Amino acid sequence: MNENKDRAEFEQETRQLFHKLHSAQANSDYIFKRLTSLLTTEYLKVPDDFFHGKVCLDAGCGSNANATYAMLEMGAEKVYAFDLNETIYETAPKMLQEFDNHRYELTTGSVLDIPFTANTFDFIHCGGVLHHSADVLLGLRELARVTKPGGMLYVH
Repeated sequence: MNENKDRAEFEQETRQLFHKLHSAQANSDYIFKRLTSLLTTEYLKVPDDFFHGKVCLDAGCGSNANATYAMLEMGAEKVYAFDLNETIYETAPKMLQEFDNHRYELTTGSVLDIPFTANTFDFIHCGGVLHHSADVLLGLRELARVTKPGGMLYVH
């Protein structure tokens, strides 16, 4: 069997499992509020106005897009959020409905082939994604490629 095909299938299967979890989390205000409170300027050790005017990427945003929500709430000018497949469209728009949809954009893609040009983002959040990808080093290279010089890449 083709190893790349196996890896791609594994990534899609993993994404489906997380979609189920994220969708369930989105049904609980308590859980969603807790998730959105994890990404803060205090935690990142940056000034309170750090996100103001920033163009950000939420690489592997998950179906509930909680980090996208947090960045928008902290004043990001624009957040591009993407995940591996179209299941994000089932939940994420509901979670982000309080924000002007010109401030965020949802799309699909892989951290192994990020669909943006080099040096695009001031801040990138990538949480719980790389260890599920077929090539962690390639994913890190892609994230670094789209981070602006002097920008911040936060991976966990």
